[in-house]
Amino acid sequence: ELLYRLTPAESRVCEAIFRLGSVDATANALCLTRNTVRSHLKSIYAKFGVASQGQLMQRLANSLRLVDGSDPARERRQ
Repeated sequence: ELLYRLTPAESRVCEAIFRLGSVDATANALCLTRNTVRSHLKSIYAKFGVASQGQLMQRLANSLRLVDGSDPARERRQ
């Protein structure tokens, strides 16, 4: 989070989108509108240097793998 200088709101959206996998689920979980989540995602994409949710998910999975040595993408698929 500090590396990418995410705001607290962006951090919450980033974590929720990674965990839940969709804009709608993230909006519901965080009590935000779909447009608010999408707005945060645009900023998050710019900070991460990605152009899509899939690229963001891959970047987050790689970051987590580097931090703790696990494979969160594989755990999510199970």
